[in-house]
Amino acid sequence: MKGLLKKDFFLVLKSWPIMLGIFVLATAIMVFLNATAGILSFTAIFFLMQGVASIITDRMCGWNLYQTTFPVSRSKAIMEKYLFSLVCGVIGLVIGFLTCLCVGWPDQESLLVSGLIGGILSFSAMAAGIPLLIALPKSTFAAAISASFIPGAVCIVLWNQALNRQSALAAASQGAIAFTMRTDLLWSLLAIMAGLCLISWLVMPWLLSRKDQR
Repeated sequence: MKGLLKKDFFLVLKSWPIMLGIFVLATAIMVFLNATAGILSFTAIFFLMQGVASIITDRMCGWNLYQTTFPVSRSKAIMEKYLFSLVCGVIGLVIGFLTCLCVGWPDQESLLVSGLIGGILSFSAMAAGIPLLIALPKSTFAAAISASFIPGAVCIVLWNQALNRQSALAAASQGAIAFTMRTDLLWSLLAIMAGLCLISWLVMPWLLSRKDQR
C-alpha cells in the first residue's frame, strides 16, 4: 500500500502548477469578496478531491487493470484511495488555515463554520465518490462526482433550514433569544458524515473487489 500511496502523491505533485493556479485564483476571489473564511472549506475539499479524482486517472490510463498484477489485493488498493484522499484533505485543511492567517483572519465562529462545512462535504465526497467512480462506467465520471456531494449538500440544507428558524425566533423574540450559527448541529452532521465515510471505507472495498472478480 505504501507504493500505491507514493504513486498517487507523485501524480498529484506533477500537476502542482495547475493546482497552484486554481488555488491562487480562488483565494484571490474570496479575498476580494471579503469571504476569507471560505478559503478553509475550499482548500479542504479541493485537495481531498485530488485523491478522489486519482481514481479517474487510474481508470483512464488503465492503471487499475495493471495494478491487479501486483501483490496487493484489490480491496486494499481501494482502501488506499480512502486513505490517500483523507491525507490530501488534511493537507488542504492545514494549507487553508495557514492561508487564512496570511490573508486576514476571519472571526472565529465563521472560521469554525467554514471548517465544519468543508469537513461535511469532504466526507460526503469520500463516502460516495470513491465507490461511484470505481463502480460506474467511465462515461459517468462527471455525474458520479456531482452525486458524491449530494449527502453533504442535504446536510447543509438541513443546517440552513435550522439557521433560518433560529433567525426567525431571534427576530420574533426582539433580542430575548440570541442568534447563533448552530454549530452544534454542524458538529452532529459532521459526525454522521464521518460515520458514513467510515462505513464506506470498511464495506465498499470488499463489495467492489467481489464485483471485480465477477
